[in-house]
Amino acid sequence: MIAGASRIVTAATAAFALTLILPAHSAAPPRDAVISIDGQNYHLEISGHAGPAVVFEAGLGNDLSTWDLVAEPIAKFARVVRYERPGLGKSLPMLSHDPVTAGQVAGNLRKLLNAAKIRPPYILVGHSLGGL
Repeated sequence: MIAGASRIVTAATAAFALTLILPAHSAAPPRDAVISIDGQNYHLEISGHAGPAVVFEAGLGNDLSTWDLVAEPIAKFARVVRYERPGLGKSLPMLSHDPVTAGQVAGNLRKLLNAAKIRPPYILVGHSLGGL
């Protein structure tokens, strides 16, 4: 197993384990939003109302529905943030067709979280390309 993939599996396993041991609270209903960052629209869904922000990053070509099975249980004890990169799901198509680096994705995510007024601490959970 690749070292990065091992960390992703560990993070996802830890997030799931927390759903089993922390007290259950009712989760706030999901809130959908579209936020523009540098002219590019990003769709995000926020659920839960307390605790750290658990930010889910989907893999290549996947939208936020990738995380449907784990988002609801985690939203009972933490704030869940799922978003769609440009060209995926409800995000508008990419404005540019230039290659995008992992650094650019991370920078845009930081801008998105700031624009959505989602403050640290963050727990970033990703799979496949989303784990880079």
